[in-house]
Amino acid sequence: FFFLNCQKLCQKFPADQPCTPKTYGYKSSDNKIVCVCNATYCDDIEPLVSIPAGKAVVYVSSLAGKRFEKSLVSISDSIINDLETFSAEQEVIVNAGQEFQSIIGFGGAITDSAGINLESLSETTRSRIMEAYFGENGSGAYLTPCIGRNVPVPDVGWEKCHNMKASIGYNMVRVPIASTDFSTHEYSYADASGDMNMTEFSLVEEDFKYKGGGWLLGKVNGEYYRSYTKYLIRFFEEYAKNGIDFWGMTLQNEPTSGAWKWYRWQTMFFTSKMQRDFVKVTLGPMFKMNNATKDLKLIGLDDNRMWLPRWADNVSCWN
Repeated sequence: FFFLNCQKLCQKFPADQPCTPKTYGYKSSDNKIVCVCNATYCDDIEPLVSIPAGKAVVYVSSLAGKRFEKSLVSISDSIINDLETFSAEQEVIVNAGQEFQSIIGFGGAITDSAGINLESLSETTRSRIMEAYFGENGSGAYLTPCIGRNVPVPDVGWEKCHNMKASIGYNMVRVPIASTDFSTHEYSYADASGDMNMTEFSLVEEDFKYKGGGWLLGKVNGEYYRSYTKYLIRFFEEYAKNGIDFWGMTLQNEPTSGAWKWYRWQTMFFTSKMQRDFVKVTLGPMFKMNNATKDLKLIGLDDNRMWLPRWADNVSCWN
């Protein structure tokens, strides 16, 4: 892809740490290239502190192996003159008073496989990777230990914090509730038969080292829906005991996948109206009565675009 960033008044142009490429693939014809990061070296993109006047910075990544390769080019007088001759029909007007959806951040999922891979690395390499995603010099600064967050990452010390480079700016993390298709096996936190009150609920090794069980819900908002809500509440309670609080929860990952009889991993089927009624009658009131969940933001759909806007319209229609 091609990305261009240009500014008028600038002074310096810092050098990047180039990519150390590694080619991988299932077939000899595959040409997949990644950048290697280890305890002694990681590629790095320096922040654009400033750009010389009349210049533009060009970033290029390509199938041939370029990865955010940066170059400095001149902005020609002809381009500037063309900009000055735009007609009124090409004028762009921004109405700041008309707001739509807000972008609150970017991030990724801490699945079991992500945790297992991180755990297999040395502490130094693991710190480098976490800094590359969440470091203080990006837009996020969410997981870096340099700013006193209470997320369990390796203590790298002030000297290393002070010398850390720019990150890609992640500021959000998605945590699955129990196993996913990125787990080594299927599991839930409450597998005891008939345990409707979740007395046997317990987090598992994957929650501490790396990162919904089988339910027959029956009638909407019946006893299984109440029991499932208790299950979700216990998840947030147990994480809170370990110093990790959440701000939101999606009601179900890909809820329509439960309609596929050939689906190969655990899932739970919801229609938009089932999801709406579940929140209105059972989950919403029970969440509001618990300290660990009363302030959680609930996010609907979490599925493919083909269901929009119909899904959102149904979920938001409370009458």
